[in-house]
Amino acid sequence: MIEQYSKPIKLIIVEDDKMYRNVLEEFFQSKSDFKVVGTASDGQTAIYLTKEKNPDVVIMDLGLPVMQGKDAIKKIKEIDPTIKIVVLTAHIDEDEAIESIAAGATAYVNKDINIQHLNTIIQTVNNGAVWLSPLIGYKILEKGIKHSQK
Repeated sequence: MIEQYSKPIKLIIVEDDKMYRNVLEEFFQSKSDFKVVGTASDGQTAIYLTKEKNPDVVIMDLGLPVMQGKDAIKKIKEIDPTIKIVVLTAHIDEDEAIESIAAGATAYVNKDINIQHLNTIIQTVNNGAVWLSPLIGYKILEKGIKHSQK
């Protein structure tokens, strides 16, 4: 029997909180199905790393110095539209989620998520899925339903 090995998912982690960024990096580096190819604390560096490292997935905070996450998302998608971007944020805001998805994000995840669940989300997004935190998805649906009833 021939075993097939898939390549690890190449990740860039963009987070201005150094401790949180380090936790994410250590977790994903410990997993054989991921390879952290770079980390950044701002959107400008994220764009540079994207050009240099050709990631599969970028984990992106939105509230960043130098260049905000949404602006960095747009530029990264211009560089390579196939890159998946997982927004990892402390905010539960449906307008922000919609703007992030419109900018090119593939997922919108709240930072209080279990890290094992984040692992699964990144794998499914890398395979073509779109993912929204359930509360955000509910708020967006609720808003759309109210709008359609007018």
